[in-house]
Amino acid sequence: MNKHSVVIVDDEVDSQIILQNFLNEYCPQTRLIAIYSTVKDCIKNLLTSPPDILLLDINLTDGTGFDVLKEITQLSIKVIFITAHDQYALDAFKHKVNNYLLKPINPKHLQNAIEDIIKTIELEKKLNNIQLFEESSNVKKLGIPSKGTLQLKSLQDIIRCEANGNYTFIYINDKERIIVPKTIKVFEELLTNNGFIRIHQSHLINQKYLEEIRIKKNLIFLKNGVQLPISRKYKMIIIRSFKLKII
Repeated sequence: MNKHSVVIVDDEVDSQIILQNFLNEYCPQTRLIAIYSTVKDCIKNLLTSPPDILLLDINLTDGTGFDVLKEITQLSIKVIFITAHDQYALDAFKHKVNNYLLKPINPKHLQNAIEDIIKTIELEKKLNNIQLFEESSNVKKLGIPSKGTLQLKSLQDIIRCEANGNYTFIYINDKERIIVPKTIKVFEELLTNNGFIRIHQSHLINQKYLEEIRIKKNLIFLKNGVQLPISRKYKMIIIRSFKLKII
């Protein structure tokens, strides 16, 4: 089982020890990777080695937990505030922290908070992964992450995939285009054995929509009228796949 990394940020040694013991006893699915007592040390290290979960006190020697949050907004770290002060709860949730626990900490409350975060992390991973679903021998669907959800699209409705840097455009039924922050290589690995063929560094097509191949002109035409180039790298693969004769 992969354990989720945790960092403790607290300037009280007793609190550090208590949290460490609670993690060991009540949260076996976590691993503590660091303990910091200052804002400066915390920010410096989080930016280079971000954990999955941050247990963050509010009042620290050289600032506050909010100072830390301002510097890590671009990181996907889940945050639990652990503090003796209840008056900061509203501000904490405005910063979209995942939970707010009061000292003296109840180990069961910590356990529940971390379990909730782990469920969220696992769900986000699923929503960020391209997945292939087989409903029957004839019906396969591609799970495409988009705007926090997983859209299921039948492979027979996907016309082509087009690379755009680290993004891929998925063209569906001439009516819809989905932009996914994944490289086309990800789609090639999933779809090549499911009726799709790579024809160019930027293009992966569904063979069902293939209309014409002009191999000497290095062009492919799809049934919807779209014209796409064939690259030298993939030309021989296309010739072998379609058993073409060059006259």
